[in-house]
Amino acid sequence: MGSGDKTRPFSEDGKDHIPRTNLPPLSPDQRVPNHRSTRRPIAERRVMKITPVQKQTRTGQRTRFKAFVVVGDGNEHVGLGVKGSKEVATAIRGAIILAKLSVIPVRRGYWSNKIGKPHTVPCKVTGKDVAGSEGGSTKTLGNFVKATFECLMKTYGFLTPDFWKETRFTRLPFQEYSNLLGKPAKTLVLEDTAPVNV
Repeated sequence: MGSGDKTRPFSEDGKDHIPRTNLPPLSPDQRVPNHRSTRRPIAERRVMKITPVQKQTRTGQRTRFKAFVVVGDGNEHVGLGVKGSKEVATAIRGAIILAKLSVIPVRRGYWSNKIGKPHTVPCKVTGKDVAGSEGGSTKTLGNFVKATFECLMKTYGFLTPDFWKETRFTRLPFQEYSNLLGKPAKTLVLEDTAPVNV
């Protein structure tokens, strides 16, 4: 097959389809019910900010535009793309492509209310598990969006107590049968023997 050939690969007899990814072979085993269900349609995309970026050259200043775009499906998937270009439209298009390629799942949980299924995204987290901050002269919308996206990526990195499974402790055989093991099987009788002279 050449680089321009768009035909699907088939086996030698021409009947069985040879998949190019790992997902379709899982479909007959019902591990993945439908490999197309793993793709999420991106329903929303928002341009967060377009920033002019200037670079000093010998001939003067060179102005480029940097676009920050956030995409998501409105359910629990979000992506962030940052792209710079000479033109605004090209920067936005490139940022949308990069954002769609960087889509991650956002962990839902019972962050304040344990009713029903996991339903909320953390809005305030304290501790050492998730950290993202920006301040001082770097307090820009672009850095804030990057820090927020990094925090959402790290939400799957820790396990909260509401997701802990109940631990069932099982007794070891030595603990379970200690009363039987503590009794001697037979009574031992020790006889006095004459000392042996060497």
